[in-house]
Amino acid sequence: MTFVLKARRFRIIVLASITILVAVQLIQSFHSINTIKRTTTKSGRANSTITTSFATEPAAPTTYNFTTAICAIVKDAETYLTEWLDYNLLALEFENVYLYDNSDNFDLETWYNNTRSHPVYSRVHIEHKSGKYLDDEEIYVQNWAYTDCIMRFGQGYRRDKNSKYEEVWKDSPQHDYMVLIDFDEYIVFQQEEDQDSDQQQGTDKYKLATTTPATRINTIHDLLNTYLVPYGGALSINWVLMGTANKTLYSPLPVLKRFQYREDAKPHSTVKTIVKSNDFVSSRNPHAVKLVKDKQVHDTLYPGNVAKLSPKGASNSNRPDAVVLLYHYRYMSDKEYFNRRCFRGEADENEEKGSACLEGKGKATTNEKFIARPGEVFDDKAWKFLTSKVSKYQVYDSDEWQDLTR
Repeated sequence: MTFVLKARRFRIIVLASITILVAVQLIQSFHSINTIKRTTTKSGRANSTITTSFATEPAAPTTYNFTTAICAIVKDAETYLTEWLDYNLLALEFENVYLYDNSDNFDLETWYNNTRSHPVYSRVHIEHKSGKYLDDEEIYVQNWAYTDCIMRFGQGYRRDKNSKYEEVWKDSPQHDYMVLIDFDEYIVFQQEEDQDSDQQQGTDKYKLATTTPATRINTIHDLLNTYLVPYGGALSINWVLMGTANKTLYSPLPVLKRFQYREDAKPHSTVKTIVKSNDFVSSRNPHAVKLVKDKQVHDTLYPGNVAKLSPKGASNSNRPDAVVLLYHYRYMSDKEYFNRRCFRGEADENEEKGSACLEGKGKATTNEKFIARPGEVFDDKAWKFLTSKVSKYQVYDSDEWQDLTR
C-alpha cells in the first residue's frame, strides 16, 4: 500500500513538472514573437502597439516635457486635409492643430462639428476668418491668424496689457512650440533608414559643417529637442519645391504618393518658422517672426547655428538640408494649380485672384513665376515616412491603386 501511494505521488510530481516546463516554454515563445508596449500620449490617451523582438526588449519611447502644435490658415483645403492632418498628428506626433478657415462661408464648419468625438481629429480646433485683410485694417489675415493662434494657445506668451490680444482662453492648451506652415507644406526628415548617424547627408554644395543628430529623428519632438529647445527663439526650415510629376489632372490618391519629384537637388532659400511661444512677439510675414530682443532664429546646419536670414526674414542662405526640409507641394497637378491660382485665390497670396490668368480669360500666363514645373529629382521620403508611421496608407502602394490621370 505504501509503495502504491509513493508511486502515485511520484507520477503527480513528474506530471506537474512537465506542465510547468511546457507553460514556461510557451510564454517565452510568445514573448519572442510579440512584445506589447503601452505608452501614454500628452493628451492622456493610452496607445498599445505590438512590436517584434527576438533578443532584448525594445527601448522605451522617449518622453518630453514640452508640447507642440501647428498654426495654419486654410482655404479650399478639404480635399487634402485628412492626409495632412494624419501626417502631422499621427506621423510627426504633434499634440494639436489650430486651423483658421479663410473661406467665405466657413466651409469646414460641418467637418469640425462632426469630429469633436473623433480619437484623432478632435485634436483639431478651427476658427473662421474670411477675407484677405483684417477688417478694415491693412493687416494680412494670415499674419493676424499666426499672432492670434500663439497668443491664445501658446505657453507663456508675453502679452502687452494694452494689446487687443489681451483676452486669452484660460482653459485652452498652452503649447511650448508653435509651427507656422500651410496645408500644402510637409516637414520631412532627411535621415535615410540605412544612414549611419555619424555620417553627413545632403548635397555636396550645402553639407559643409552639417551633421546629422546622434539619435534618429522620428517625431517633431525629437527635432526640436536638439535644434530649438536648448536655445529658444525660433527654428527656420528651408523649402523644397515639389513638382507636378507631369500629372495634369486631379486623382483621388494621397498627395505624397502622387507627387514625388522635386524641382532641384538643393533646397530653396525660402523658409518657414517654428517658434518658442514665450519668445514670440509678432508675425512679420507668413515666413518670419519677430522675437524678444535676446533671442535669435536658428537652423539645422548644426545645433545652435544662427540662420543667415534675408532682411525680411523670409529666406535663409545657409540652406541646410541634412536634417529636415519643408516639402512645399505648390502645384499639385497642372489643373489643380491653375484652378487655385486663376480662379480661387489663396489666403497667403500677395497677388489678387486671377494673377495666373491672362486678362481673366482662363488662359495660363506665360509669367515664369506662375508656371507649374514637373520636377527633376525623384524623392519619396515623405511618402515612405507616412506609410511607415500610419499603416492605413500602405494600401495605396498596391496595384489596385494606380494613377490613371496622367
